[in-house]
Amino acid sequence: ARSKSADKRAVPRISRASRMLGGTPLSISSGHVGTFVGITNPDKIVRLDHDTLDTEKEIEIQFPKGSFDQPISTRPVNIAQDGHNLWMLSRGGAAQNGLGVLDADLSDIRIPPYYEELSFNTLPGMMLRSGKGGVWSGESNTSPATIRRLTRTRLTEFTGHNYDIASCATDVLPMTAGPVVPNCEGIVYSTMVSQDDMKLGQRVGRILGFSNEQHEWPVVLLGKTVKHGYVIAVTIADRGSQYGDTILSVLKSGNDNQKRLEVGDSRVVDMAIGHNTLMLILEHREGMRQLVSIGLS
Repeated sequence: ARSKSADKRAVPRISRASRMLGGTPLSISSGHVGTFVGITNPDKIVRLDHDTLDTEKEIEIQFPKGSFDQPISTRPVNIAQDGHNLWMLSRGGAAQNGLGVLDADLSDIRIPPYYEELSFNTLPGMMLRSGKGGVWSGESNTSPATIRRLTRTRLTEFTGHNYDIASCATDVLPMTAGPVVPNCEGIVYSTMVSQDDMKLGQRVGRILGFSNEQHEWPVVLLGKTVKHGYVIAVTIADRGSQYGDTILSVLKSGNDNQKRLEVGDSRVVDMAIGHNTLMLILEHREGMRQLVSIGLS
């Protein structure tokens, strides 16, 4: 076990505070397409310079006219990338949930052909994660959960009823062979996916802060650095509300789990990881949100 002094040395300093984005940050994604933040008041997507977090371009979200039979929310609560396009989940207010795919220039929004299969019951709990050739999703509001793979033309589902590893998958981390997934005991495993079948792979490690005594399984967010090969896990501890302690820890195969940051009375809404930087959207107990950037060196 690591000592308390070692844990303190491992905690990084927050190097940049929230930026003036012209609205409230809801979601963030960083990858080959660029670094993007979804904000509300007004609803739009902003492309940022990854190093300075300065705004490069922005677009107000407007779905193509005639795409839906009823009003659709334009609040971009989740964004992800497939290597060429930016995906967006929108939800909030009295409107229905939306799902759209934007080009890299933020000039065109298209609706996947299977939208109607997801819109009513499924989209409220999905969190899209960036992949190659498509995006993946876990599920935060149902038990058992379902892992989904989405491309511009096809939806594939791996339900918790058929795959044990999918049962508590609040988040997934897309990899080459298949997503990395947390199980219901807080252990992270790799998977291997072939066509419509998913097989359990090797154990990656145990999530710091995960307790079997919790009445509800915590929300786990996963990410991976390109340079260091770390798998990052953010656990929101359950203490009767969504604002328990948030623990950022680092897993590396064969090594102990290392605590990097702990924030009390707040939750991590979303995160994005670059070569040496972790960007977080934090929501504090009083409802204020903040975009921060943390060095991973």
